[in-house]
Amino acid sequence: MGSTVLELPRGLTEVAHFSVPRIRTWGSHEDVEFKEQVRRASGLGPEDAERYEWFVFSLRCVVTRSRDKPGQVPDVENMPKLVVDAFTGLLYPDDNLHHVRAVQVEAEWGADERERTEVWIHGLPKSQG
Repeated sequence: MGSTVLELPRGLTEVAHFSVPRIRTWGSHEDVEFKEQVRRASGLGPEDAERYEWFVFSLRCVVTRSRDKPGQVPDVENMPKLVVDAFTGLLYPDDNLHHVRAVQVEAEWGADERERTEVWIHGLPKSQG
């Protein structure tokens, strides 16, 4: 098997780099609000979708130490769910393999005031597809 896009992101362009001041995993009544916050923070619009064949997401999350309690520790694989979902209908019609080729997430513990989700979105320009 060859190199993955995360090991060798040849031809990818940074589409957006932004942060939101918290982390959120899916399955809450606050899902819609968080996805809208992510979309606004990205500064992206429908015109950005037209320029790329597909996208790659990288996230770095700082989880507040106050969540280090039974039943409150988030699962790392759930952290990117709402971020990737936020761009369905904006950058792509569905977050399937045609439109999203990779998702990478890293998380660490931090002080309450440091809680955040930092996001990088890279895309393959259509001219290179």
